[in-house]
Amino acid sequence: MEESERERLEEILDAITLASNPEQVKAEVAELRALAEQAREVEKAGEEAKLSRLRDLMQREGFFDRPDQRLLLFTEFRDTLDYLMECLKTWASGWDASTAA
Repeated sequence: MEESERERLEEILDAITLASNPEQVKAEVAELRALAEQAREVEKAGEEAKLSRLRDLMQREGFFDRPDQRLLLFTEFRDTLDYLMECLKTWASGWDASTAA
């Protein structure tokens, strides 16, 4: 490895961590894991707030009182649609989700 390449890699490593020993690296990793978990919780809270607002809106509009009602939802991802379908099934007993795609 050339000296300039080695120096460039050392600069990158120095920028990644300020730790100078293995214990400090472990502490940084633990802190990063905790921050990642907090980020997941914040993200989930945002999703749950949207889901709660959807349910409130559907209840306010009487959607669950009229079994012949149809609902059209647009989502970017199939996983999101599957998640919403499961939520809707739990919310509305007797709601026919068989025609959902």
